[in-house]
This record gives sequence, C-alpha cells and structure tokens, in this order.
Amino acid sequence: MKNIKLKFSFKGKRSYVQGPDIFDAVVDALALKEQSVKNIKYSAHNWIRNNATLILDPEEEIEKYDSLITYYIEDVLHKAYVVDNGVKIDSRSDYSEDYVFSNSEIEGDTIKLNYNTKGYTFSELVVSMNKCYMQDMHSEGKWIVTKFEYATLDGIADYMTKDVTILLQKNLNNKLTKSEILINNKPVGYIYFSLV
Repeated sequence: MKNIKLKFSFKGKRSYVQGPDIFDAVVDALALKEQSVKNIKYSAHNWIRNNATLILDPEEEIEKYDSLITYYIEDVLHKAYVVDNGVKIDSRSDYSEDYVFSNSEIEGDTIKLNYNTKGYTFSELVVSMNKCYMQDMHSEGKWIVTKFEYATLDGIADYMTKDVTILLQKNLNNKLTKSEILINNKPVGYIYFSLV
C-alpha cells in the first residue's frame, strides 16, 4: 500500500475539484503515462472540496472514498482510491472553457474540435466538449463527468494536433449519458456524464 498527498487548486469560481484534475493528478502521481497501462477506469463517487490522499493498492478494500481509478499493468489489477483528507485548498486558478465552447462543432450526436491550441489536458478537453454538447442539447440542469474509460493512455498521445470527436452512444432519460471519444476518428475511450 502506498499513500500520496494530492494538492489541488480550485478552477475559476468552482468550490469543488473537477474530475479531470483528479484523474490527471493520479496519472501524474503514479507516472502512469510512462508505463504499459491498460484498461484504465476513473469513477467519481462524491464531490471533493479539499485536498486529498491517494491510496494505492490497499491490503483491504476501502469502503469510503470519493474517486476510484483502476488499471492493469501486465495483467495485474491496481486500485487507486482518492479520499478527501479535509486539508483546505488554498489556491485558485483562472480557467475558461470559452475556447472549447466557441470552436467545437455540433452535428447530430457528435461534437468535434479541430486542433486544441489552448493547452487543455486531454481530460479537460473531453469534459469541456461533452459539457458543451450536453448544454447545447439539454440546457436544463448541471452536467458533470462521472466516469472515464481508456483502453490505454498511449491512444491519447499527441492529441493537441489532431481532431477530437465525442459521439453520444446512450442517453438514459436525459440523466446519464455514455459517449465514445475518438482522435482522428480512431476510438480511444468513453466518457460518462450525469445530470445533478
């Protein structure tokens, strides 16, 4: 078992930590991009409003946690639990999704963005794109990311110079959606959103 402290910054006027920040923090803390990681799944269970502790591969299952990232390395399952540790977040950064909202093209069940030039991480980009799509198609309420799934992290390399498309696959009563993520028309994963 390994414990790592995760330090976050609030984005814009938010009072919670965004899913992309949690996912990216875990990927960075565990250096997952440098390993042959497969079948990566991130799921959010509760809002995180403070800094957090990352607990990797505990000897016993953890019952109370806020986010969970699972993945395989050489066919061995690893579990990374993210738990709000109550340490207040003391920083805030400017963050705008205007570029994504202004430059994405929505057509039918898809939203597409050609060439991300504003430095968004891949997680930030796909969440903002899906949020843009959901707000355009279903404007009432607040939509949040609840899950990511990627076959590998290799598939999302060099995304900044490529077309990113999100294709809606399932919409359950306008409350839960599953969409496929594609880079240059090649499937790389899935993103799930929930209406709160």
